[in-house]
Amino acid sequence: MSTAQRSLMVALNGVNYAASVGSASVETATTPVNVASGAIAMFYFNETNNDWELVKSGTPGTFTYPAYKKILFVQGVPQTSNPTTNPISVQVEGQDVKVYTGKAYLAPNAMVFNIGYDGTSGSGIPVTASADYTTTLVNITKQYDPYFIRKNSVITSPATGATQYSIASQMVQDMNTKNAADLSTFGWIATADIIGNGTATTVTSASSGTNKSIIVNATGAEAVTGSIAQGSTALTFTLAGSTVSSVNFAVGDLINIAGTTYAIAAIGATGAITLGITLDRPYVGATLSTAAASNFKFYNSANPTVYGVQGTVTYLGYKVEIALQDTLQGVYKSYTTLPTVGSGSSSEVRDLEQKAYFSRSIYKPGATFPDPPPTYTVSGETYAILTITWNKIFEGANPSNGDENKFQKTLNIAVPVANVSEYASTFTTYLNTWTASLPVPYPAAALS
Repeated sequence: MSTAQRSLMVALNGVNYAASVGSASVETATTPVNVASGAIAMFYFNETNNDWELVKSGTPGTFTYPAYKKILFVQGVPQTSNPTTNPISVQVEGQDVKVYTGKAYLAPNAMVFNIGYDGTSGSGIPVTASADYTTTLVNITKQYDPYFIRKNSVITSPATGATQYSIASQMVQDMNTKNAADLSTFGWIATADIIGNGTATTVTSASSGTNKSIIVNATGAEAVTGSIAQGSTALTFTLAGSTVSSVNFAVGDLINIAGTTYAIAAIGATGAITLGITLDRPYVGATLSTAAASNFKFYNSANPTVYGVQGTVTYLGYKVEIALQDTLQGVYKSYTTLPTVGSGSSSEVRDLEQKAYFSRSIYKPGATFPDPPPTYTVSGETYAILTITWNKIFEGANPSNGDENKFQKTLNIAVPVANVSEYASTFTTYLNTWTASLPVPYPAAALS
């Protein structure tokens, strides 16, 4: 192998890695040098062929020691030149393995609560003219935190023209305004949005049709994408190539964006491949950039008849109780998602990322690759980390006279969340089978 061997592998920031076993695209690799970018591949040494072969679905026989005496791992990275620069780990020799552990870092989970309707149950927000609607969040996680014990959101409905949607919209805007306030001013601690019943249809394009979900153009059916930034009211639809002739929706119609409901406040001019829409309030979801049409849906036959407010607690792991007062007293409430504190430590992942590959020379463990090492960017990610430690003896010029050096080698494999559930179970099934068969067997380690 021409590629340098290194003893530490780190999932580079911004790259979601797929384990080799079970991934159709990764299993096409024939040698360590052609492992696809975005993959962590496991190879075994085939003593019959005297060559390294990819561990993949259908690997001959039971993947156990001593038939498979040694393995190594390859990290596929974007290629900028030839020959390939895929990092290859030091060979792991089964008889020398001393430690084998698996540990998952799971990010904490935010709590989600509902008022009036949760997508399944509840009759919605009650409509009363000139009435107060008070929502109080009581922190039951850190009850003695002076900056967050009880938080109130209070709105007053108008004297005329109130609807479930308009009152829910008032509540949401008050909650989000307070959430944006600095904690030192005792701001609210949850973002909120509107959910409604009814069936919404994905936006599409066609040369004709009356459904509100259709953007009319001269060419006919073609792809539609949408973009909107968090905190903005400006939504932009883009057709694949033709220009927008007309639309079937109107100001006041409702649109469902990534699961929450907004009203259309204004519609931009037609005649271009893009169409601008202004929403009635700022979008609070994650920014969508050229997102698939499935994120944007219109209510074709009728707008929802039941509306609720759904809130997400700003601080991960915080648990709250909802107290509803005034007009909201006795209204349906539920907790869709309960908070979790997570497992493992993000600092462990940070430390793993901030380490770097050992240099080509075993005598320079302080050298880094890449240089500089990746910066810590874990935020809301789930990482699974496998660690294998083994002893390796390097013989010198005269091993009969004791001219040898003994080094402890450690291999870390970090797999970000996007690929853990899809491929890791098969990947670790093979690896766990191998480590369980070693001269000193090790219990299964999990990537989950």
